[in-house]
Amino acid sequence: MALEDPVAVYDAANDIDAQLLCNLLNDAGVEAYITEDDAQVGQVMTPQVFVDRSAIDRAKPILQDHERRQEGQGAAQADDANVESVCEECGQRTAFPADQKGTVQCCPQCGAYMDVGEVLDSEQSDLDEGTEDEP
Repeated sequence: MALEDPVAVYDAANDIDAQLLCNLLNDAGVEAYITEDDAQVGQVMTPQVFVDRSAIDRAKPILQDHERRQEGQGAAQADDANVESVCEECGQRTAFPADQKGTVQCCPQCGAYMDVGEVLDSEQSDLDEGTEDEP
């Protein structure tokens, strides 16, 4: 069934995000549709999710929950964006992209090899203090 008075309620980041929200709305009994992605070459289309104007009040809590989850995922990804390591040769503290964790890179300060993602000395001493065996 087509919407009688369609209203765009969400501009999705991509088609998958739009489909996810559309499924959430439909599962909750709110009829929802996604705009067709008929972009011409060189155009960028932002997929939109539409509901009927009469269903906006029922859609709002679902939209808000979806946006909170999206923000939480973005924050988690931002936290994982960098891995900090300390060069054992010169003591330089350097941030590397998270995808380089577990690799060996050159220190930008002195050029020595350093393990990316190794526990920092201060973090290691904190861990050691918390794991002492009690008599």
